[in-house]
Amino acid sequence: RCLTQALLHRDFGILMTLPEDRLCPPVCTKIFAPRLNYILWLQDVLDATDLPSSADKSVQGIDIGTGASAIYPLLGCSTNTTWNFYATEIDETSLTCARQNVVENHLEARITVLQADFDSTILPCEVFEQSSQLDFTMCNPPFYRNREEISISAEAKQLGPNAVCTGADTEMITPGGEVSFVRQMVLESLRWSTRCRHFGLGRWFTSMLGKMSSLTEIVELLKVNKIGNYGITEFVQGRTRRWAIAWSFGRTHLPDVSERTANRRVLI
Repeated sequence: RCLTQALLHRDFGILMTLPEDRLCPPVCTKIFAPRLNYILWLQDVLDATDLPSSADKSVQGIDIGTGASAIYPLLGCSTNTTWNFYATEIDETSLTCARQNVVENHLEARITVLQADFDSTILPCEVFEQSSQLDFTMCNPPFYRNREEISISAEAKQLGPNAVCTGADTEMITPGGEVSFVRQMVLESLRWSTRCRHFGLGRWFTSMLGKMSSLTEIVELLKVNKIGNYGITEFVQGRTRRWAIAWSFGRTHLPDVSERTANRRVLI
């Protein structure tokens, strides 16, 4: 936790409070950086589809389940001066800490942390209804269905963990696991399909995934719902492998391949 706080301050100028009973987001580019790579990939997506990521127009994103750290909005705003965020969070402790981190970094004008509701939709309806410009959504969903699945996953790993997991159940577990969570996001996004176009481009809905099998299921869901404009990518950092998917109802498609020196991201 102290190392993460020190590196965030040194490399990004970010001040962060991290509770002992919530996930600590390692972001060191030499150790483990899927979070930073997610931000960089989003920037690639916006650039590739002619949506401005840093030029003459502000960009508005939504982070679903921002966590206690609010790491994605903080990284996004620190690396892209025109980015702004809504961030949703369902857990009271994480919500309080996320808002504190936003205030500590003087980003209240660019990051708005909203309380989510168990009985509400995943995509915040009030934001979609009120905002005339939304360029992307992002999400790092809870990966697991239950505690048993967490134990099975840990036992299956060839090497022991390189850190202590301090995540709360709300951060790591959701009914049906990550596939169910992202499936609901896809179905909810259909509601906004006719309102997701500005000048023929369209906003991007995205999510990270922890399993290749999950990615396959979500792609099939997109096809069933006749969403043909989507892209996938893989984040590889050391022993860690993650995937992400983006879909849009706009007419501008992603290129086949996008390159960065630190990490290869394939867009299909």
